[in-house]
Amino acid sequence: MKKIVFILGMFFLQLHIKAQSKLGNVWVAGLVGYQLNFNSVPLIHDTIVFNPVLLYEFGHSNICDSNGNLLLCSDGMNVSNNTGAILDNGDTLATSFFYNFSNSFSRYSQSSIFLPMANNKYYLVTPSANDTMVNNQWIMGINGNFNLLYYHVIDMNANGGAGKVIKRMHPLLENRKMDKTQMMACRHANGKDWWLLKKAGILGSDSNEIFTFLFTQDSVYNYGMQTIPFPRNEMFWQDFPGQMKFNQAGTQMATTVHNWLHEVYIADFDRCTGKLSNFKKRKIPVAGGDSTSNGLAFSPNGRFLYVTQYSNIYQFDLQDTNQNTAWFYVHGIDTTSSEFAGYTSIDLAPNGKMYIGHLQGTSHQMSVIDNPDLAWNACNFCRKCLRSISLNGVFGTAPNMPNYNLGALSPCWPLSTSEIEITSSDELMITPNPAQDQFTIEFVSKGNHEVNYNLYDALGRLVQRKKIFSNRKVKLDIADIPNGLYIVEVEGVRKKVIVE
Repeated sequence: MKKIVFILGMFFLQLHIKAQSKLGNVWVAGLVGYQLNFNSVPLIHDTIVFNPVLLYEFGHSNICDSNGNLLLCSDGMNVSNNTGAILDNGDTLATSFFYNFSNSFSRYSQSSIFLPMANNKYYLVTPSANDTMVNNQWIMGINGNFNLLYYHVIDMNANGGAGKVIKRMHPLLENRKMDKTQMMACRHANGKDWWLLKKAGILGSDSNEIFTFLFTQDSVYNYGMQTIPFPRNEMFWQDFPGQMKFNQAGTQMATTVHNWLHEVYIADFDRCTGKLSNFKKRKIPVAGGDSTSNGLAFSPNGRFLYVTQYSNIYQFDLQDTNQNTAWFYVHGIDTTSSEFAGYTSIDLAPNGKMYIGHLQGTSHQMSVIDNPDLAWNACNFCRKCLRSISLNGVFGTAPNMPNYNLGALSPCWPLSTSEIEITSSDELMITPNPAQDQFTIEFVSKGNHEVNYNLYDALGRLVQRKKIFSNRKVKLDIADIPNGLYIVEVEGVRKKVIVE
């Protein structure tokens, strides 16, 4: 019998490790792909992706290789390489009706995102609308939600390293209404997989719903819908701006959208389980009759939340318990009223500064917050300090990117038996334990239904995942799993198992 090999010191090696990745070090934005290169200090810009067809104004995203070299771009409906050329099998990643209706690019914030995996493979996620939705609602000027969510798999090893979309338009959601904006990802606590959150779109609902997905190295899992217990009252034409963001540690999520309530929703986030909790609603001050709520971003240190409205920018101190003093007015319009294009998204860049785009996408400038970790005027709002030097350099907004530098955490669950094991030993049974090549589990519940079985190692990394049925004994093969302590989880119920 093999001896149990388990070193407690491993638990702390990856405690809050920050990966030295440069996957987000180049931004592609605006008309024909104006590039902002954060690999150098000062920032280098005015390099162009030569493709007059693709537009990177609002629904775009991109990703670099580990050295910070531009690798892939998306305008929300196509995917291209670092020259702007469409990748093999990477065109028309949407229903044909919606693609043509939208003139082949996305106009909506956060409507594409790249998620890197091992072995030079990448997920690209894009929402769309089916033909019925386009014909009956979008074309008719009635509220047109997204009601399809696709993922695509890109293998950059294919075609001799030129890359190819090897799986396209695989549905995550079908016939489920979603807002036009608010889609963001956060790295799983294991440091390699990704949680994806997408805002649902149920007009007039008494609450906000968020779809949750887990992207692993070889599979994608739908974790269902989470509810934020706050009302949603925006009109059909008001959901084209808006952002969802995580703080840099991945411990909090905030979201806002154009609405008459002037609210920001904040929640704690569990990178192990993908669960939102401890919900808070914060009323945004309204200056000068501003009636929009367009974007938000956390400061690098996580203390401040910056919020953009059409003509105003605010800083919210998350540590201030007094709501009357927590808000600070940062700035109003950054030019004359006749020339002002309206603030839209706000995004934290690799250089620690924040860049603010414009709603109409016609500006050759972005305003900048130089010191977002500092309170009040010390944050240093800099009016139109990023200026294009190219006739084609229309910025629009920053690309939609998660925090690619977020590393792994210490174990997802404590190791003490009293904290891990369930109180009712009859609800989840594991035999034998310790186990060698296989063990049997049975999850007892009311009725026979499909449940999620997960097996995690002591660092919280997902080792196995299966769909099983409750009230049935299921044999699981663990012959290829290294010796050690593991955690079995079924529907939130956890028990330890030893493999020897």
